[in-house]
Amino acid sequence: MLNFYLFNTPTIIANDEQINFSRRKALALITYLILTKQPYERNILATLLWSEGTQENARAALRRTLHHLNQTPISKILDVSHQQIGIKEDANYWCDVLEFEHHTAEDSTLEQLQEAVELYSNDLMAGFYVRNAPQYEEWLSTQQRYYQTQYQRCLSRYIEVLKERHNIPHAIEYAHRLYEFDPLNENSAKTLMTLLISADRRHDALAMYDTLAEKLEAELNIKPHEDLQALAYAIRETSFEPSDFIRHIPPNPQMLLGREKDVDAIQSILRPTGANHNRQLIIQGWPGVGKSTLVAHLANNAITQQTYKDGILWIALGEEINHIANLTNWAKAVNISDPPKSIDALQNALRECLFDKHILYIVDDVWKVEDALPYQIGSTPSATLITTRFNDVANQLSNRQSDLYKLNVLSDEQSLELFRNITPRTVKTYPDESIRLVQDLEGLPLALQVAGRLLRAEINMGWNIIDLLDDLRKGTKLLNTTAPPDRVNHYERTPPTVAALLQRSIERLEASMQEKFAILGVFAPKPATFHIDAIASIWQTDNPRDGIRTLVERGLLEPTINGRFQMHALLTMHAKMMFEA
Repeated sequence: MLNFYLFNTPTIIANDEQINFSRRKALALITYLILTKQPYERNILATLLWSEGTQENARAALRRTLHHLNQTPISKILDVSHQQIGIKEDANYWCDVLEFEHHTAEDSTLEQLQEAVELYSNDLMAGFYVRNAPQYEEWLSTQQRYYQTQYQRCLSRYIEVLKERHNIPHAIEYAHRLYEFDPLNENSAKTLMTLLISADRRHDALAMYDTLAEKLEAELNIKPHEDLQALAYAIRETSFEPSDFIRHIPPNPQMLLGREKDVDAIQSILRPTGANHNRQLIIQGWPGVGKSTLVAHLANNAITQQTYKDGILWIALGEEINHIANLTNWAKAVNISDPPKSIDALQNALRECLFDKHILYIVDDVWKVEDALPYQIGSTPSATLITTRFNDVANQLSNRQSDLYKLNVLSDEQSLELFRNITPRTVKTYPDESIRLVQDLEGLPLALQVAGRLLRAEINMGWNIIDLLDDLRKGTKLLNTTAPPDRVNHYERTPPTVAALLQRSIERLEASMQEKFAILGVFAPKPATFHIDAIASIWQTDNPRDGIRTLVERGLLEPTINGRFQMHALLTMHAKMMFEA
């Protein structure tokens, strides 16, 4: 099976190995035959690629090029005669460009349109050229413009279908792609602005309009079209936010799937009433379950911003914290001039400035109870939202059971949908293997994202990914891969590995407890659930309760039912790797 990857730098793969060409015109010839899908007389091909010399020299160069191609697996699909050269009718090969064309037909489904969008990774044969072949260069340039247009049309159709299905977050994501593909295209800009408005992201829509206006002025010396000017004017006139709305929040996550019920539930809990003003809610869940992503989405959500009409203040803590710097940033966000230099003074200044205001305070990734205290400054109309991976921290910060919100892993269906959005070709080509993988990763968004990106990179190279799928299910490859960039804290220069992220939760345990945790990974069944008696046997102790309690408090074990305890699959993989180290 030959695989032709012609969007981006042209690459041809045979039996998981890339074919290398010593003659650039050999690659030009085979791609021309593949893309035009018809045979040509030898004279025509000779003139196409060697027009600078005599016809005799051109035909000789063509013969040498064919000889070169015959030394590669490409010879199996070539149909060569004395008069013509083409591709055999029954040739077994795959080409991303031809697949793109198939998926952009008039009756294409949503899934086919998405597949087509993902296939177009760059311009056709980007960066490729041949010398002394002006006819070929003109043909290639024409084809590049054609597929650029087709890609834009495909993106536009995909966005419209997403809008019809009321999937506005994904429509916005792909509208960003459409706009970034041609940043001076006002139609694309209007599409994105309209979607941002429908998601009540008026500030983002206006910021995008202002950027576009600057580019049009600088590069074309024109102003935006009257329709766009009117749209921007309407946004400013109808914006629900007052001019003094306080906004100190992270970027809106690009992808949030399977969390709609969680968003609705948390917004309902936080909604101010006479009984729950100054409400504090603690979100707790496994490391990597998506707590930070969820609260970032909530901070950018229009309903949340309407509920807390005076503003939102967010901070991410983690292990290393500079409370004075964090509170100073909050003070600057609310326009406190010359902020004080101590924690107590900063707290008092913030309380005085924000007294009686409807503010949502978000304190993300709390590791110790005392770390959350400096940020509990809200008055009666406000609310505080805290996230932590640790059960003991969540329990100590909450006054009642209703102050706790358990963020669970995704269901198998939600996991597969997330996985499909990251690497659609993997799910399409290896559906059964994909289902088994997401089941083995037990719905943890961090694991699904890392695995999905690894597989997307491999399958886009045209390589067989069965071995990688197997490695990911075993865990070693997954744990040693760099975590997504949004997992980097303020004190790291480079993203850590997944194993390093998990190790942060474990290294605070005493050495004896780290050893007990690692032992559980070695003896874990699938799924990794243990009865207390089994744990006692594995640990060789008559009373495992204190150890179990410690691991539960640290968020490394979870009680289930009938006296059993669960360890998440990713933590099980990490525990086993610790034991074998």
